[in-house]
Amino acid sequence: MSITEMTDKINELAANWEQFKVVNERRLKEIEKKGLPDPLTEEQLKKLNLNIDTYRQSLQNIETALNLPKCESNPAYESTTDIEHKNAFINYIRKGNVSELLNYESKGISALVDSESGWTQEVKDFNDGQAVQLTKKTTQKLIDDPRIDIEVWVSQKLVDVFARKENAAFIHGDGAGKPRGILTYEEGKEWGKIEQIHSGSTGKITAEGLIKLFFSLKEIFSVKAKFLMSRDAIQAVRMLKDAISGKYLWQPGLEANVPDTILGAEVIQSADMPNTSENSLVIAYADFKKAYHVVDRQGIRILRDPYTNKPYVKFYTTKRVGGDV
Repeated sequence: MSITEMTDKINELAANWEQFKVVNERRLKEIEKKGLPDPLTEEQLKKLNLNIDTYRQSLQNIETALNLPKCESNPAYESTTDIEHKNAFINYIRKGNVSELLNYESKGISALVDSESGWTQEVKDFNDGQAVQLTKKTTQKLIDDPRIDIEVWVSQKLVDVFARKENAAFIHGDGAGKPRGILTYEEGKEWGKIEQIHSGSTGKITAEGLIKLFFSLKEIFSVKAKFLMSRDAIQAVRMLKDAISGKYLWQPGLEANVPDTILGAEVIQSADMPNTSENSLVIAYADFKKAYHVVDRQGIRILRDPYTNKPYVKFYTTKRVGGDV
């Protein structure tokens, strides 16, 4: 990845955005004259919307790669403790030798366990409580293969699955054995409720509704507030304009590490948010760091089981987490 590639993607994104606006203006005129847009215009707009999504995702991937810290293969860049802990972890995965790993895990236990976060309920059974669990199995032959980086394999699987499970719970979770999701609260301005703004049109996002949502948030929380919505909702918002200024509400980030915005606020895409066709709460707007509290009760725990499903070796992994407004 290079700066040149990033510049190319930014230029492609900008060009598609300009073309999108031209086609959308034509769509609006068609609606004004005929009451409905031409199907060909809608199809062209749909393709441009997808192009913008593609270039935006490519740009984000490049930005992520360029922002990653450089990894050095020279062991001299790793501390003795890091190397010992890595070797102990691999030894546990491959052979089940836990004694070495416990010595190093005990040193960092205070950083993993927050003794003050007592609201996370204790579990009576492996499947109860606010714990995300994952079971993976592999063969001992694969584990013993020196060409396989066991540490990377395990960590990638865990991070991916746990992240998806937690993200879904933070939005839709019912609070019973999992975090309480932001979309499950009753409507209202009182404590323990979340204010809801109606768009003014059933099953449709409107510019007026979105602007009303934007200005409904108290100023003290609006400084770092962000929009949260699905890709489907973002595509719908791209077509909206301010009736007074004529400006588009959505604007692309056309510089390195500059996010897309809606009414000047950063917009975050989430596959767990409802689509516009579902006639539900499709957009959230808040300073989420202040509005939603995530508690990681402990780090990821791994239990190695080479006995119950021979010749496979199972890895039971759990992570305790909670979330609430």
